[in-house]
Amino acid sequence: MPALQTRHGWRVSSLILGAMWGLWHLPLFFTADTLQGRIPLLPFLLSTVALSVVFAWLYNRSRGSVLPALALHTAVNWWAWVVPGLLVAGSPRQFALVLGLLVLSAIGLLAWPNRRAWAAPFPDSKD
Repeated sequence: MPALQTRHGWRVSSLILGAMWGLWHLPLFFTADTLQGRIPLLPFLLSTVALSVVFAWLYNRSRGSVLPALALHTAVNWWAWVVPGLLVAGSPRQFALVLGLLVLSAIGLLAWPNRRAWAAPFPDSKD
């Protein structure tokens, strides 16, 4: 992330990494008994890009620590087991709600100007 965002800034870098992250998980959609098999492909890809924005924001706000992003990633990996019916076929409402809130959060972070102290990127970032 530091090298990528030095060249492209944190916003573009987070989108690039999110797309790469989604493609990295692509084989799991063709593997039996995986969680990705219960999620439609496009919403999953959208969630990886949106989460990547949040992870990049956390990384930069923590001055380059991966711990906050790691904690959030762990929470995301467990959310399907905590929220009943979240990924059950035929009941996509909860997933759509969570995905919508995640996308809105990512859009808000991407759109937020860097004028405020809490929004200033990590020093290695271009913007």
